[in-house]
Amino acid sequence: MHEGSQDAGEILDDLAEERKFYSALLEASPFAYVLLNDEFLAVDCNSAALQIFGCSDKQYLLDNYWEQFSSVYQSDGRKSCEKSQAMKDRVFAEGKAVFDWEHRTFSGEPVPVENHLTLIRNRDKKYIISYKCDLRGIKKMEESIRWLKTEAEKVYYDGLTGIYNRRYFDETLGRLVKTLSRPGGLLGIMMLDIDFFKKYNDTYGHSEGDRCLKIVAETLSQTISRADDFVARYGGEEFAVVLPNTDERGARRVAERLLENIRKCQLPHENSDIADYVTVSIGATSAKVDHNRSADDYIKRADELLYISKQSGRNRYTYGAFP
Repeated sequence: MHEGSQDAGEILDDLAEERKFYSALLEASPFAYVLLNDEFLAVDCNSAALQIFGCSDKQYLLDNYWEQFSSVYQSDGRKSCEKSQAMKDRVFAEGKAVFDWEHRTFSGEPVPVENHLTLIRNRDKKYIISYKCDLRGIKKMEESIRWLKTEAEKVYYDGLTGIYNRRYFDETLGRLVKTLSRPGGLLGIMMLDIDFFKKYNDTYGHSEGDRCLKIVAETLSQTISRADDFVARYGGEEFAVVLPNTDERGARRVAERLLENIRKCQLPHENSDIADYVTVSIGATSAKVDHNRSADDYIKRADELLYISKQSGRNRYTYGAFP
């Protein structure tokens, strides 16, 4: 009897030591874990879980795990009670389940986590270990990336019209000239000006002037059909159109469409000297790209041709090759 009792005592001691060992392992984990019983009630957790939930009282957390420390609705629109039941059914059927979940801290702050459920058995009892990966840092990083992307896009877009701005035009045209010069590609460029825009502003006011700029910009953008073509606001009422791999015939065709589509807008301009609606003048050129010709050379040539269009009566385009 004495020997048997001693053996039983040793077994109990061994079990106690084993429990301490596994408890220490869970405490050492950087991930939060919550132990759930077969009724899906919280029965244990580690310090990392207390930290995530901002709760110092372990028993309080376990007693209020579902009611206080989870949102009523999850980010996918499902009620927490419905989603938790579905996850419970899944883990008992498959042994594992991974899903996103939104908890709440003691103070009510939302805590998005990636929840890993694993079914375990201890003698005749079933338990579920819920490991939680705190996604708050990742979510903040994603938000920062989205913000930076939005801010970066603002750098290249005109705040009024929404099309590309002068900075994008200068940088992209410079890259295109370098890129197209290697295979000897073609480049078409146009400079475009709204006719008598100062009179338009004086007649209708700056608010209507802004509206006119927006409509012209949108019309130009819709007229340009190829993916590599683009329109930019060069400054004031002046716009630039860039047409990679475009010869004289293609440049003329685009210029004609631009003129026609602006006329079709029929924006009233009662003080225009050439029409009773808004018109534009265009200077267009295209040439084979080589390393001896810079982006500024294209802009200068298109500006010279735009000047000729204005001197010749406006509401037209002038095409010219390089001298």
